Amino acid sequence: MEETASKKKEKNTVIIIIAKIIIWFLPLVLIFWILSQYFSLSGTFEVSYSVQDESPFFSNFASKEQDRLIGTTDVNGRKESYQLITTSPLYFGVTVPRLFPDATVTVTYQNPQNQPELNLGVLQPNGQYYIQEMAHYSRELEEILNDPYGEWNIVQEKDTMLFQRGDAQFDRIDDFLASDYSKKDTASFNYPLKINMALPDYQVKKEATVFKKSIRGAHLLYAYIGENERMSVDFTVQDINRHYGEDIYSVTVFDFVDNVVQKFSIPDDGNVDPNGVVGSEQRLAIDISDLPQGVYRIEIDANDDLFTKQIATTQNKLMFASQIYLTDNAEYRDIVGDGLFRPTVLYTDSSTVSALTSHDAGLQTLTIGHEQLSVDTRHTFIKSEGLQGITKVLSPKNDILITGDGNFSFSKDQLFDMSFDRIPSLEDLNSLDGFSYIIAHYSPTIIKGGWLTASQKASVPQLYYNDENKVQFIVTMPGLPEEERALKVKEVTVLFEKEPITIRKIFSKIKSRITGG
Repeated sequence: MEETASKKKEKNTVIIIIAKIIIWFLPLVLIFWILSQYFSLSGTFEVSYSVQDESPFFSNFASKEQDRLIGTTDVNGRKESYQLITTSPLYFGVTVPRLFPDATVTVTYQNPQNQPELNLGVLQPNGQYYIQEMAHYSRELEEILNDPYGEWNIVQEKDTMLFQRGDAQFDRIDDFLASDYSKKDTASFNYPLKINMALPDYQVKKEATVFKKSIRGAHLLYAYIGENERMSVDFTVQDINRHYGEDIYSVTVFDFVDNVVQKFSIPDDGNVDPNGVVGSEQRLAIDISDLPQGVYRIEIDANDDLFTKQIATTQNKLMFASQIYLTDNAEYRDIVGDGLFRPTVLYTDSSTVSALTSHDAGLQTLTIGHEQLSVDTRHTFIKSEGLQGITKVLSPKNDILITGDGNFSFSKDQLFDMSFDRIPSLEDLNSLDGFSYIIAHYSPTIIKGGWLTASQKASVPQLYYNDENKVQFIVTMPGLPEEERALKVKEVTVLFEKEPITIRKIFSKIKSRITGG
């Protein structure tokens, strides 16, 4: 009896010890889990949204249409659901417990109508979206890639592919680019291939044209350079110092095959504090001679503290691509002065024009052709569609971002047709008969269980968080509604990444705090 009681007592003691260990261990596990979730000790934080399982970290997952959630069955008989997207863009926001320098967005989808392009956009402080390519799809290229015994030979270098058939074969893409390819035998896909042709009826001039109009931040321009013409473009720049950090004004000139011709820059004015003290005017002059004739791209890389107050150029053809941010408004009196509050006239070859303002001072009614476009709400794009030919745009108050699917200029004569020297795009061809070459920036589609995946990484500073640690994304699908196409979106995943937190790093920081090192 005593032995039995002793064994029972020992057993109870063991149970008590195990219970105590569990009681002490569970809170530690819980604390570690909470710390891991909040501080992301591993360096990663992944969140997913599907039409079946919503995530508390996702918000506003929708396009500008009624949600259409559709159930289907996969090849194995499992139930699946997707959201049918028939308009662009798709919006969603993600809130994280702490900030991460990188985020990779992956969309799982099906593409029944061969939507050729998906892009990822991240909302910026000025209300614009920073856009990056996400995926491209070509039914014709997929058919060639999936036919190993077909007539096309393929040369691939990183994400550039050369498809070729017939007698003339190249082992290197650079050899092809150096050859005498023509519009008659070459097509392109997502590759801005051009021919060194002269713009019809172009005349070189020597006197400069001065545009005294203030614009804000980054812009992209195209200029045509004729035979024996110098590139001469002068920018007058000023820093308003409303945001913290250096404000560097950089300009890069690219030729018609995307090679860098020359880089220019203006350093920061020395004031990195957000005190609103306006810096003095500075000048950046582009003066390049001995350029082959053709179209050149001029990229202005500047944040929203930097204003381009004047552009002087001898080029007959100089235009802004896709957007222009007008700023001659009382909101910026300290930099543009009282004398510059004049309406701005633009000309555009866009078929669709949108406008957005971030301030009450920018609320206004634009005149676009013969139509009136009322911009009566801040932080919201208002759109005008169905434009044809060259359209005049009048902004009475400025302080407005104007975007379009074409180009903009301050003078009607400065616009020119960019397609005159371009190789035909694969999307515009009804047949490949007679074509011997296709050059493309293309990655074969990744298929998992019958679903495609498209991914793109965004990094700071373009990965912008608001005060609530929220990032606002869009996925744009150019041409989706116009061509009556649709996407079936099953899931969106965002993987946030940073350096992992290790024990060594923790002790190193503690030591640094103690020693002051």
